[in-house]
Amino acid sequence: PRKRDPELEAMVKKSTTDLKLQPEDNFVLKVVQFDELLAVRHSVFVLGNAGTGKSQVIKTLIKTYANQKRKPMMVDLNPKAVTNDELFGIINPATREWKDGLFSTIMRDLANLTSDG
Repeated sequence: PRKRDPELEAMVKKSTTDLKLQPEDNFVLKVVQFDELLAVRHSVFVLGNAGTGKSQVIKTLIKTYANQKRKPMMVDLNPKAVTNDELFGIINPATREWKDGLFSTIMRDLANLTSDG
């Protein structure tokens, strides 16, 4: 069984209400699970069918962090909007020079942030 954090769950419920959403138990659980996942991972891909609440879970967790006086940082990236070379980077075959892609540039920028969030 997972260890529960009643303070976090209460803050998530408050944030959910602040966003004019209903703090149902399953929704609160998904937000808390997302927080737990972010605690052990550097980045997370949120996938799922349309209308399943992905965006609202993310927005609720960001609101929760803001209510806790933390400074959340999120980058929303649509990988279908760019080519693989633009997303991940490419080596120029003529010069053997590496050109960073969008993903590595974003990760570097996030790693260089100086906030205490």
